[in-house]
Amino acid sequence: MKLAKRSGRAKPCPPRASAVGGCAALRMTTAEIGAGEIYFRREAPERAFQKNMLWKFAMSEKKRHLPQEQLARLADFFNEVGMLRHTPRSGYAFLGTGRENVAEHSYRTAVIGYVLARLAGLDPARVTFLCLFHDLHEARTGDFNYVNHRYNQCRAREALQDAVAGTGLAGEVLGFWDELDQGQSPEAALAHDADQLDLICNLKAELDKGNAFAGEWLKSALKRLRSPWAKDLADVVLRTDHNRWWYGHVDGNWWINRGRDEEES
Repeated sequence: MKLAKRSGRAKPCPPRASAVGGCAALRMTTAEIGAGEIYFRREAPERAFQKNMLWKFAMSEKKRHLPQEQLARLADFFNEVGMLRHTPRSGYAFLGTGRENVAEHSYRTAVIGYVLARLAGLDPARVTFLCLFHDLHEARTGDFNYVNHRYNQCRAREALQDAVAGTGLAGEVLGFWDELDQGQSPEAALAHDADQLDLICNLKAELDKGNAFAGEWLKSALKRLRSPWAKDLADVVLRTDHNRWWYGHVDGNWWINRGRDEEES
C-alpha cells in the first residue's frame, strides 16, 4: 500500500484509483513522493534479502536447465522482437512527412508509461510492461493505421499467441494484451495514454518542421487521451519546441565557437 503525506501525517492512498477520472489522493507533490520513497527504503534491506534468496534458488541445479525446445523458442522470440526494427509505422505515409519503426515507438511509449505511472501513483512496472508488449504482434501483422482499419481486420491476439507459444511467456504476455485490450484497469488507461503521447510528440515535431496537416492529426490524438496526467503533459508538449531539450538550454555563443572567447577560437 502506498503512503501519501497529508497535513503532516501519513494516510493510505486507495490501492487502485481510476487513472481516467484521477484521484486527489494520487496527485502527490514531489515532497509527498519523496516521503513514500523513504518508507520503501526502510523496507529495502528485507526486500534485498528476499531477492537474494530467490536468486540463489533460481540458480540451483533444478532451475538452471530449461528444455532445449523452450530455449529454441525463446531464441525465435528474440529474433521476432528484432523484426519490429524493420516494421514501419505506416501512418506517416498518409501524413506526408516523418518516419518511425514499431521498435522506436514501443520504446518511448514504455518510457512515457513509466512516467505516467509515477505521476499517478500506480505500479510503474506494470504500466511499462503493458506498453512494452502492446505492439509486439505487429512483427507478424504489420502496423495497421486508421485507414487500414476501415477495411481490414487485424488478428492481433492470434499473432501474439503464435509469437509466445512454447516460450513460457504466454501467460504473462497474453495477460498484458488482454488487460490493455479490455481497457478497464487504471494501468491500461495510462498505457493507452502513453501510446497516444508518443504519437503527439511526433506530430508536434512534424508541425514544428512545417507540416500543417500534423495539426489536424493532433486534434484527434488529443481527444483520445483519458487521464489528467496525460492531458497536462500533452498541453506542455504542444507549447514546447521539440528541439528545446538540446538547443534551447544552451547559450547561443556555444553554436558559434563552442563557448570559447573569440581570441581563444
